[in-house]
Amino acid sequence: MRPNPKDAREDVWKQLSGDLDDLVDTLRARDREAILLRFYEHKSHEEIGSALGLTKEAARKRVDRALLQLQGLFASVGSSPSAPASSVASVTSSEVKPG
Repeated sequence: MRPNPKDAREDVWKQLSGDLDDLVDTLRARDREAILLRFYEHKSHEEIGSALGLTKEAARKRVDRALLQLQGLFASVGSSPSAPASSVASVTSSEVKPG
């Protein structure tokens, strides 16, 4: 019997999601807020900027830098550093990025 790709993705997500929440909590408050707004609440960079008192471009840079921090943190806690980091990269890069 062939494994179902959807089941495999769900298993990976379950494994990573707990770590992801913990790592997001380690970010500085403003970076954490930008990540939560972007990926948990699906806000645009313009909306994030408005909420944080930043320009749209500054909000985009804040989110991008926070993602890089998360990728580094994932790599440092994973038993296979490249797997978690690439998983975070693929999840975040596959997000629809409004404005």
